[in-house]
Order: sequence, then structure tokens, then C-alpha cells
Amino acid sequence: MSGNEALAGSFTAQCKFTNKPNATLSPSDLKSEVSKAKKLAARGLATNYLLFTNFGVSGQTDVDLKKQFESIPGIKVFLSYGRDWIVQQILASTRLRMLVPRIYGLGDLSQILDDRQYRQAAEILSSMQQELAKFVITDAYRKSANAILDHGFVFLLGEPASGKSTIAASLALGAIDNWKCSTLKERSAQEFVKHWNPNEPAQFFWIDDVFGPNQYQATWAQAWNSALPHLHAAVQKGTKVLFTSRDYIYRAALRDLKVSAFPLLTESQVVIHVEQLTLPERNQILYNHLKLGSQPTTFKTRIKPFLPTVSRNPKFLPEIARRLADPLFTKKLAMSPASVTYFVEHPLEWLKEVIVTLDAESKAALALIFMAGGALSSPLSLSEPFVENALRLLGGSVAGVRQALSDMNNSLVKNVRSAEAAKWVYKHPTIGDALAEIIAADPELVEIYVRGTPIERITMEAVCGGASVEGAKVVIPRSHYGHLVGALSQLQKEPRLTFLSQRCGEDFLKRYIERTPTLWNDLAAFDKLFGSAEISLAARLQGLHLLPGDVKSTIANRVVELSADWPDSDFLNPEKLRHLFSATEIDVMFHQVIDRLMPDIDQLIDGWDSNFDSSGEEPDSFYTPLLNCLQDFYTWTKDPETERLLKDAISSAEAALEDAHSNYRPPPEPDDDYHDHYDSAATPAEVERDMFDDVDE
Repeated sequence: MSGNEALAGSFTAQCKFTNKPNATLSPSDLKSEVSKAKKLAARGLATNYLLFTNFGVSGQTDVDLKKQFESIPGIKVFLSYGRDWIVQQILASTRLRMLVPRIYGLGDLSQILDDRQYRQAAEILSSMQQELAKFVITDAYRKSANAILDHGFVFLLGEPASGKSTIAASLALGAIDNWKCSTLKERSAQEFVKHWNPNEPAQFFWIDDVFGPNQYQATWAQAWNSALPHLHAAVQKGTKVLFTSRDYIYRAALRDLKVSAFPLLTESQVVIHVEQLTLPERNQILYNHLKLGSQPTTFKTRIKPFLPTVSRNPKFLPEIARRLADPLFTKKLAMSPASVTYFVEHPLEWLKEVIVTLDAESKAALALIFMAGGALSSPLSLSEPFVENALRLLGGSVAGVRQALSDMNNSLVKNVRSAEAAKWVYKHPTIGDALAEIIAADPELVEIYVRGTPIERITMEAVCGGASVEGAKVVIPRSHYGHLVGALSQLQKEPRLTFLSQRCGEDFLKRYIERTPTLWNDLAAFDKLFGSAEISLAARLQGLHLLPGDVKSTIANRVVELSADWPDSDFLNPEKLRHLFSATEIDVMFHQVIDRLMPDIDQLIDGWDSNFDSSGEEPDSFYTPLLNCLQDFYTWTKDPETERLLKDAISSAEAALEDAHSNYRPPPEPDDDYHDHYDSAATPAEVERDMFDDVDE
């Protein structure tokens, strides 16, 4: 058939799968399907019978099958579509490949992508190919694809082990393929600003764990506040950006993020609710991992009766399916309802048991990755200052750790490569969570951690003096305060002050103040209000009655100076400055700001207008910060003359905005293909047969 014929009547589609490469279909392979076809045809459900298979189908087999099936009463048309036809559809359709991203994990991407794009894809696949081969389309993936299509930005939020990174990798490969994007996986706001090219709109940025991998990192959020104008401009010019974050880390970051500078942070979120995965999605995730995992057939046969219970468990996570498919995680798993349920419902405890039973070199290898902040240079080298000392304390050797890393590759760890370097990282971030709890519970390991870990890592992972940070497991004991105070002097000011304000209790702060008299000078020197590490620490010390009055007055003067020189109304909101100032103090500062600002307000608006680029940023987003600030001042004041001056200033700014709109040249609309949507309502249908009946075949 040419493919243009009109078929009428009922349709039955039969899918016949083989996991044997280059297998060829024979009529005997469909023996059991013939009887089913007769029953369907008798019920009027198979006027047209379509066979789709990844077997090869020869011309003679096609003829024989057509004759056999069309001889069944009720079947008028039989059509077969074999491996060659399926491959042709994959090669011809970028949309299909993005809609079904596990295709990327099944074959040779050089057939689809050009050399440059293939190299980029290969870097992503170096750590994700196994996961993509098992990937299941879920509602979260469809919503994520639609967000990228509609907004050019998506923010994936979810609990640990909910599948954020796998969705991100799928979308990244789709961007390489579908839009011919240069795809970059960045680690920080600084890297994003450095590598974004305003003259190259076909870029896709993937930033995993944007505000911290296991715990909230305030310095990362502060860096993104500075980068939000770049992010806004990039998305406006056609760049596509994907963020991921654990949900509890994002909640902690919200207090420090200037969301108004980039509303898509909230408008283009896709929250992955694992508990809302449909039963067919859960079944398919579990089936794919077991079918394509490394477990022997005997294990699959023994676990098969328990699989429906596993997928129905409210605590089921995609990561549970991966662990169940890996022999390393199931060595002590008893085939009983209670044991399997514990495996599903207590994944962190089970993982800790797995780690504790490892040999010494393997535990040393995992600890080194932890002490390196989750990314250890490959190959392992003593040239990194902390490695030699850490190995001595851990009782490991370079040769032993190298062998252990190789042995654990693709189970507990993975080796990922980029254009710059190769790194050993955890196979999944939850391994770092488990290791943190193991270290926290062992005084000797805490000693090794404090003495062997770079201070930069300690300030991002540990807490001390009674402070609490969600996700932080390692607590620095009082006996190590002296060492920590000395080590903090090695840090730059912002991460040092952030650590003191976010992760230190009163006991440690008193010790630090006694030994660091230069702290007060540091607190008075800052260049921004929102997200300022200086303001955060000053407010923390004020709450503990540890902030001297003269230091607070100096900080207030600096707030006035910054708020007037670049109009900023953040200081009027007590929450924005962490309740550092009372309502009375804020009112005094307001009048000081107005006295400095209003004499030069016309020149300020003219300067703002002259900085507007009609071919760049959208006018509303450029002028909104100024207009909002002036409106806040107008609402706050009770003085009639100040009201009049501010009203005139607002009118001037609005006129400048109107003029900017008249000269604005928006970027060209994307091609129609860009607006191609995936139907979020297209969820897998319930099926009558047992999903797991052939998982061990």
C-alpha cells in the first residue's frame, strides 16, 4: 500500500516486541495472536488489523501473514510495519524523538545528529544513556516539554529521587535534535552568564540543582539574583533554559530570590508529584528498569509476584525501580512482603546499610566524593591538596580507591565527562544523603570530615552551634570550633558571612566574634540590599543581641546611600532586610532617602531612558523596577509636597515607558514548529494483561 488509502471500520493494532538484535519475524511467532484475532474479528473489532514490530519482516513473510489474517472472517485488511519502517519514522521525525526520548538511549545517534550535536549529546549520554533507555513518558514530562515550547524556560521541582534529572536529560537531547541547539550543562549562575551568547539564540542551558544539590546554598541564590537580568534577556532572545531543584531547597531559596525580576521562576514551574504518577506509569517505570536492568533472570522470576505491590505502594519512587534492578542494592533483600515493603518505604535506611557493608576502599572512595562536594576529579590524583590527607585519615590508597570507583561505576557512582574534564559523581544524589547521615553518626568520621574536607565544602554542607538547615546532617562539634574559626579566614567574604548567618548557632558566633574583630568592618561594606550576606548576618546578630549599636547605624547609612543612588524600595519591607530595622528606624531612613533622591530625580529618569536598548530588553521589564520603586515611595509618604514630587516623577517614567514601547522592535516570532504541543491528556491506558508477565523472559 502507498499509505494514502482510506481505511474504514474498526481497527486493532498488535505490537510484537523482541529484545534480540536483527531478529526476523516468522508466521510461527504470531501463532498465539491468530486465535486472539479471530475472537476480536468475531466481535467486529478488527476490520483492519495492523501489526507493528521491531522484528525484521521479509516480503514473503508479509505476503504469508496477509493471506493468513485476511482469511479470518471479519478482517478485511492486514498491514504489517516492521523494523525498517519504524527506523524510517524515527529518522524522519524530530517531534517523535522528543515525544519518546527513550529512543535516544536505544541506537546510534550519529544517524540522527550532525557531528557537533552528536558530541554534545554524547556528553549527556555518558551519564544518562541507561536511564533514557528505560524512560517512561509521564504527565510531568509532557508539562515540561510544553513549558519549554511556550516559555523557553522550565523549572522542574520535586522531592529527591523523583526523576527530575532524567526528564531534564530527555529535554536537553530533544533540544539538540529538534532545534539544533548548542546544549550546555552548567553548574552556576556565573557559568551561565559567561557562556550565554546574545548573538546565538539556539542555545539550551541545563542547570541541575540550581540552588544546591542536597541543601540550600544561599550564595548560589544570591548569584542568580545578579544573573536574573541576563536570564530574562536570554529567554527573550530565544535561548531555552531548564532549572531543577529539590522542592525543600526551593522553598528555602524563595526568601532570598528576587522573583519579580524573572516571573517565569514561578509561572513556568513543573512540580513532579510522585504520588500522582498513574498506576500504568508506575508499572511501566518498574517494568522498564527490571527488564533492562542487570538482575539475573532468577531474581526477576522471584521478585515478579511482588512487583504489583511495589508499584502500588504510596512511597514508590522512580529511584526505587532503579535500585531494585541493580544486584548491588538487593543482596540482602528477602523475598517476603515485609522485606520488599521495607525496601520501598525506607530507601535511605536501606541505602545506608548497603554503604556500611562495603569494603574499606569503596567506602573511602564514596567519602572522597562527598568531601569533594559531590564531584571528584578523574583520574584520582594526589595533586588535589585534600586527597592525600583524606586518604591517610580514611585508611585508603590511591590504587585501591581507583579500583573501587571502577567496580562501583554505574551502580553507586558514575563517571561523567565534559569538554573540560571527567569527574566521579554519585549515581544518584540520595547516595550523598545516606553518606552524610553515616558520617554524622560516627564521631571518628566527623573528625576525618572536619580535618580532611576543604573549608569551602564544609561551609556548604555542615552546621554548628545548634543551627538547623534542612538536608544538613553533619554537625561540627564544639571541640572543632577553634579549627573552624581559623579555616574560615581562608574564605572570601560572601561565602564566609553566609555560613555564619545561615549555618551557625549563638555559641559558635560568640566564639567567632571574640577572635575576629574585623567582622564589623565586613558587615558595613556591601553593594546590594536584597540577598546581601552582610544584611543577613547583621540581622542574625541583632536577633541574638550581638550587634553593636554603632555598627547598626553604619549599616543604616549605607542602606540609605544605596537606596537613593539606584532607587530601591526594598528597605521599606521589614522582611526584605530580615527585620534588621524597626518601623520607626525604617521611616527615618525613608525620609533620608527622599532627601537624597528627589533633587536629582529628573536626571535619574533621563539616564534610565538613555540606557534602554529598543532592540534588546522588553520595555515593561526594563522600566518596571523604577516605576514600582517610585510607586512604593508614593504609597509610603504622608507629606503632601513629597506626594506631588513623586507623582510627577511617576508620570515622567510612564511617559518614558510609552515612548519606549513606540520604538520597541520585538524579536521575530519562532517558527511554527516551535509551537508544536504534546497532549498532556494523553496518558497511558489501563491494560487487562499483567504488565510484568514477561519481565523475566
